[in-house]
Order: sequence, then structure tokens, then C-alpha cells
Amino acid sequence: MDKDGRPSTDPNDFFDGGGHLPFGGHKGYALMMAAEYLGRVFTGSSAYADEKRGGPSMRHQGVTLTVIKADLFQDREAYQRAAEEMQQRTQAIPPAAGFDEVLMPGDPEARTRSVRERDGIPIEAEIWQNILGCAAELGIEDL
Repeated sequence: MDKDGRPSTDPNDFFDGGGHLPFGGHKGYALMMAAEYLGRVFTGSSAYADEKRGGPSMRHQGVTLTVIKADLFQDREAYQRAAEEMQQRTQAIPPAAGFDEVLMPGDPEARTRSVRERDGIPIEAEIWQNILGCAAELGIEDL
């Protein structure tokens, strides 16, 4: 949106004081605010911001890690059964038009990992040649 809060498709409006609308309406807004409070306000990351780096939207970033013990409220097996049931129920939902299946978070990454373990990691020829050149300069022969 532009600096006056009007919808915009012009990317320059963002840099002229506009902003992004949160994904997901009011729920997305609440999640965005929670992430901002936990990642920036709670950690005090603004105290370490370098005004010369990152631009106004990138210089005030921090990280909060939340760890949850999966078997805190029930035993591990019950938790695992409930998680698997939720996954099965979610993936049994008919996919939206134009899609073949309903994916769970992590599914695309798991598939990519499987392909990479089987076929290796694709590297562009020019980049690989640069790596080989650096290795040769360092006396590394076995790549």
C-alpha cells in the first residue's frame, strides 16, 4: 500500500513510506505483530541496529527461539498418534482447483531433500568451475 494506506501495485510506493499488507487479514496481522514483538522488541535487537546497514526494514531484526516439549501434556506416543491423525485428515482434504494434493509444512523440503540425497545438489557449471579453481589454488585435489 502507499504511504496514505491506499492499495498499490507500484513497488516504489513501498520505498516512499508505504508498507505491505499482512497475509491472512486480521489473523495474519496478529501473527506478524507477535513475530515482531518476539523477534525485535523482546530481544532488544534495535539496541544493536547499525543505521548504516540494511535499510529501515532490515536493520531492526532479532530472533527468538521457542522450544516446546512435545510430551509435556501427554505421553510421546499419544502426541505422535494425534499428530499423524491431524496430518492424515489434512491431507485427505480435496485439493483446491489446479492442485494435485494438500501438502503439510515441510513436505516440499522433505521431497527436495530426498531428491538431493539421491541425485546430488545441482550446481551451475560456471559456479562449479569457480569452486574447482579455488580448490586448485588451495591445493585441494579430491572434490
